[in-house]
Amino acid sequence: MNRKSFILLLFLLSTTVVLGQKKASDQYLSIDEFPNAVNYLPAPPDTASLAFVDDFNQYMWGKAQRNNAQRREQARFGAVWDIDSTLVYFSGAFGMTITKEHTPKLYRLVEKYLNTTYQAVNKAKEYYFRRRPYAQFNEHTIYLPDEEDLKHNGSYPSGHTNRGWTLALLLSEINPTRQDTIISCGYQYGINRVIAGYHWQSDVDAAFTVAAAAYARIHADAQFCKDLEAAKKEYLRISGIKIDNSPSDKGFLPVAQYVSVRNFMPAPPDTTEMRMFKDYYGYWRGKSLRAERGAQAIKDAPSWAKDIAANYSEAFGYPINESTLPKLLALMNKMSNDLHYVGKTLKNQSFRKRPYVRFGENTIIPEEEASHINSSSYPSFHTLAGWADALLLTELNPARSEQILKRGFEYGQSRVIAGYHWQTDVDAARIQASTMFARLHANPEFNKELEEVKKELRKAAQRFAK
Repeated sequence: MNRKSFILLLFLLSTTVVLGQKKASDQYLSIDEFPNAVNYLPAPPDTASLAFVDDFNQYMWGKAQRNNAQRREQARFGAVWDIDSTLVYFSGAFGMTITKEHTPKLYRLVEKYLNTTYQAVNKAKEYYFRRRPYAQFNEHTIYLPDEEDLKHNGSYPSGHTNRGWTLALLLSEINPTRQDTIISCGYQYGINRVIAGYHWQSDVDAAFTVAAAAYARIHADAQFCKDLEAAKKEYLRISGIKIDNSPSDKGFLPVAQYVSVRNFMPAPPDTTEMRMFKDYYGYWRGKSLRAERGAQAIKDAPSWAKDIAANYSEAFGYPINESTLPKLLALMNKMSNDLHYVGKTLKNQSFRKRPYVRFGENTIIPEEEASHINSSSYPSFHTLAGWADALLLTELNPARSEQILKRGFEYGQSRVIAGYHWQTDVDAARIQASTMFARLHANPEFNKELEEVKKELRKAAQRFAK
């Protein structure tokens, strides 16, 4: 890193404010302070591509779900954008209705938070300006009031999904005792958009990724963190709940303290299901990318914290190792232990054959094939660890967020390219990682060590800027 970059990093770590920002008084960050999803996510599928098959099938699936009156009403109510309606939607899962009168600090935090995080998808929406499914097929949605306006708003990524998932992550941090119901609610809030006819499945999938990035980025803002702590104290005082932060032997929390994708996401598709086409297509496309990306996919194969740290150092803008940033590496190691045990538990709950085994073909890392045959494919541990670390590093150095997130996204995709994972293994792992990252932020020991890492980074920036 050159002298200029170190000075910029020092400034950002000291103030957590990006130069040149222009933000409204009811926002924590401006749109330019969020990582631009165009720079770390792939483009949405074209309607003439094989990748679009899953979007079409899911659109038809979503229409069929409308026959269930309860599910239809859930999706219809989820379409209402105003903050009070959104909070009512989440109130059952959260265990309390958040209002100006009853929880003023929490209400104000959520209001300002949502006013801020909605911007995370806007640049990608404008750049791609993808046509929405109801407009594509000239059909009606289940929520007519938005149809005309949203014809002029891009479909990719989904703004409602981003809103719902960022809120779910925040509320699960504030009240981790109900994280299972909160996270499930946030996930279904996104799926509502497929059922309503406003979004393609790939819009929703992308928004889960963008929302996690937005959640990590806003945690680098000092005023947000101050308001968050005040809201947490208010909630704990009013609710009287006690949060279990019993430590694990090697990490921060035991496995039972983390929500599981097995509890709120559908099971990975069976080989006879229509959704399996997404995995088949991903495998074929991954093989086609081996000439271009194979070397990087092989380099991405090691998955422990020290390996990811070395792999992400260039994107982070600073070498991460025991001599330069020992506290950061120690934090990543401790996180890695939690991620490992959760990933192992999820894999052991059912066995899914890996793609190279299913097709009887070789991977690009043949020395690992024998050891992985008896290991379940779902979800991808590499992606789980890689995406969680990308979120952590984004929070620590928001100035490099786009590079970090791109590296983190590619790290997961390397497992598809290598032939060791299906795309749905990778997608589920990113969602699992974001929920674990939120739960860690409710843990005092994690936050204490995170603050020590921030101090370490400030000192390192001073030292190398000389």
